[in-house]
Amino acid sequence: MKMDTLHTGSSRRLLSIYTPYVNVMIDGKPFHPLFEGIEYSEEDSTVRASCLEDFTMDINDHTEESSFSSNITFCNMKTIPLFYEQQAYQICIEAVDDCEISVFHENYHIRQAIKPLGTRENILLGTVNFDNNIGYSDFIISVNGEKYLKFTIEVFPAKISYKEDYQAMMKDISEELYALAFDFMRKTYLSYKISAHKASSAVEFFAIIKIIYQDFMKAAQFIVSHPHHELNRQYEVRRADQIRHTDHKSIRWLQKHPQQLKRKDNHYVVSKGLNVEKRITYNTRENMFVKHILEMVMQKLDAFLKNYQNVFKTPDVHVVHDIAYMKKGINRLINISFLKQVDDQQGHVTSSLVFSMASGYRELYKYSLMLQKGLSLSADVFSLSVKDIARLYEYWCFIKLNSILKSRYELISQNIIKMQSNGLYITLKKGEKASEVKYRNPRTEESITLTYNPPKKNLPTVSQKPDNVLKLEKRGGRVEYSYIFDAKYKINPAIKDQYYYQVIDHHPGPQIDDINTMHRYRDAIVLQNDEHPYERIMFGAYILFPYTNEEEYKEHRFYKSIEAVNIGGLPFLPSATSLVTEMLDELILESENLAFARTTLPIGIENKLKHVNWDYRDVFVTAVSKEELSKCLKDHWITMDRDLFEKPIRHIALYQPRSIFGKEAGITYYGEVMNRFGNRIQVQKWHELKRTITPKEQFHGSFLTNYFLLKHARDIAELRIQNGNEYRLFYELRRTMDDVEVNDRDHDFMFHTDQYDLILTDQQIILKKGKHEKKIDLGQMRKSPHQVMKVIKNYVE
Repeated sequence: MKMDTLHTGSSRRLLSIYTPYVNVMIDGKPFHPLFEGIEYSEEDSTVRASCLEDFTMDINDHTEESSFSSNITFCNMKTIPLFYEQQAYQICIEAVDDCEISVFHENYHIRQAIKPLGTRENILLGTVNFDNNIGYSDFIISVNGEKYLKFTIEVFPAKISYKEDYQAMMKDISEELYALAFDFMRKTYLSYKISAHKASSAVEFFAIIKIIYQDFMKAAQFIVSHPHHELNRQYEVRRADQIRHTDHKSIRWLQKHPQQLKRKDNHYVVSKGLNVEKRITYNTRENMFVKHILEMVMQKLDAFLKNYQNVFKTPDVHVVHDIAYMKKGINRLINISFLKQVDDQQGHVTSSLVFSMASGYRELYKYSLMLQKGLSLSADVFSLSVKDIARLYEYWCFIKLNSILKSRYELISQNIIKMQSNGLYITLKKGEKASEVKYRNPRTEESITLTYNPPKKNLPTVSQKPDNVLKLEKRGGRVEYSYIFDAKYKINPAIKDQYYYQVIDHHPGPQIDDINTMHRYRDAIVLQNDEHPYERIMFGAYILFPYTNEEEYKEHRFYKSIEAVNIGGLPFLPSATSLVTEMLDELILESENLAFARTTLPIGIENKLKHVNWDYRDVFVTAVSKEELSKCLKDHWITMDRDLFEKPIRHIALYQPRSIFGKEAGITYYGEVMNRFGNRIQVQKWHELKRTITPKEQFHGSFLTNYFLLKHARDIAELRIQNGNEYRLFYELRRTMDDVEVNDRDHDFMFHTDQYDLILTDQQIILKKGKHEKKIDLGQMRKSPHQVMKVIKNYVE
């Protein structure tokens, strides 16, 4: 979706319905005044009406004043979208005679908005706004207390594509929740025998259908009364006097058959042409799937009854009666309705907007999933009307964030899917028992937790409720690193000559108030502990908003602000997930050092600012044989090289070469120096490192390192690091890439893998990959280390 210049023009008549007793007029703009750019065809929207008597309906689309008119009792018209969310429309309903009229809409606020005009009870007038509710909207008009006219309009979203993004969000939610459910079921039933699993499934099926049967049948009966249908065009070559209807194909047919045109005087006469007939058909793929659902339930009832009678010699007559009653009701629906003429389902039927939104179809699909998978969809995720696009977007953001994490990391636990007596249950909870999913990074073994709307109470000011909070464990850190991803179904279109365009940016982006909210979240959510009265625990806060042009947005002020203060916005839609994915990868893969570098004065900064004197090399590393190791540990004496004799030594570390010790190679033991006698050193006590420093290369002899490296190194090569820049760079490379080696050279320091070399000089970082070379100013590493790591990673990949 792109957003261009502002539409101009005033409100006009969009829909008119004229009946013998009541007339309806709706005025407004057939577009959203702030957004445009989604391409719709003339058949993307539906307007339908039904009346007890003949009526005339006029539709005003974007280009024509009157695109349709018909005198019938039912009409289903396809048109360009006319109605949008967050847009005001004036509705006028007037009685033709002095009859009593009233209007009903399921939304209370819309009902209340349409009121009598002054003292005239025969004219109802009001301005309605559908807010964030999209999809079909029904109005029922009664005349003298009897339902007389029903018309349905279709409300479209303004900020996303109704046919693409909306449908993709529904699909993402369904697929991810069922993926979690299947994973839960696999782990739950892993120890069960196959026979036990089947019996359990049959019992669960019957328990569920007993509860939902009435609602299931009500949904099916509604479909039978209000079936989904399509308007098919059938073409046939006829004589000119038999042609009743033509369209653009008729003209193209004549262009290909010019022999059917004969010139007569100043005009042409057609001898034969292509006639078009429009016919309604109920043989749609949605109705095929409805028939398949009903037949599937019949088969499951038959299978359950057969198994039940095999298990019990004297079956309960009430159970048998219940099954017969259910089968009779379903069989009657199939055989005495339009479904009898519908074809059997061929192949797999994918989800459509009919099953997402249409009354009857939506409910039947939900119940069929419950019966097939034992999964209850009665939680807020689905019980809330899916018309609320803002709430749907909030749900989708949480589900999609989980989907991205699950594709990269190992799922440890989740509380979205729970087991109850009648199957599995989906819930997205807020508050104290907020929904939470935990993952593990297999590379670093660090934990990753995503929580939906957790409350932050006991704060000095007021409670805070961010939508999604990502908590990261970092090796070597004493705190969890938390980041907010707040879903906002809002966007500023950056209208020319307005404040946003003049001061913030020329392109669409997050609202300013929402950015201010991110500042508030980061500053207001604090933690109290013994060492410091209050410290911030949020390291960054980002708005997720509906926008698709990610490349354009990279130049936006609120995207660049993430680099500066770690607060900003990220576009997030089914067709735009790359920037959010990159952000998640960066936050998770970066070390605690880079996490601290991203933010300003976060919790624990005092601990991270402790000075390390890299020039002070007071740890003597020396290789030993098995006999020397045994003697050192026993006698607490060791002999050092003469060339290191004059240097101050505070600790001794014993290196066990791989060629001698095999799997036990590395540095495990170290001790404090007590006395020195010539080239012999007495050790006060030997200690074992918590983790053996493993060798990646063979070396014999000795060298000096410092105590900080001895306590934090994972392999021998790290002990050769000479300063903070080298340590930080190596540490970040090791977190994100495999097989990073250190080569200590006379003048420069170099990291090496099979694919590239990275040389660190006094002023530059030099990347070499084959014959290609890239240089990065070392000052940039100090100023913005996480940005430098992004450049390095992109270059290597």
